[in-house]
Amino acid sequence: MKKQKTDKGIFRNSKLYINMIWASSLVIMFLGIFFSIFSYINKIEFNVLNNSVSGIVFGVMVLYLGIKYYFSIESLKEDVAKNHLNFSLRNLKKKKTV
Repeated sequence: MKKQKTDKGIFRNSKLYINMIWASSLVIMFLGIFFSIFSYINKIEFNVLNNSVSGIVFGVMVLYLGIKYYFSIESLKEDVAKNHLNFSLRNLKKKKTV
């Protein structure tokens, strides 16, 4: 009986950590969108290797990373729920298939 309670407690803690990371990926996506719009309105440009690059490009890159992290967290959430795994940063790494 005690073992089952601890497993549920561990799973609940894992769920909390995963939801915190999920929320941070949403914040990253929001910041990417915000910076793209802000750069468009204020015509922000950066010099990269003597070329002028619009700030919208950097905002879109941040948005892309946020979306990538979002899908990675969704896959991690499914793995943890399916296998009742403990949360670990090692779960985020992709498994190599031979």
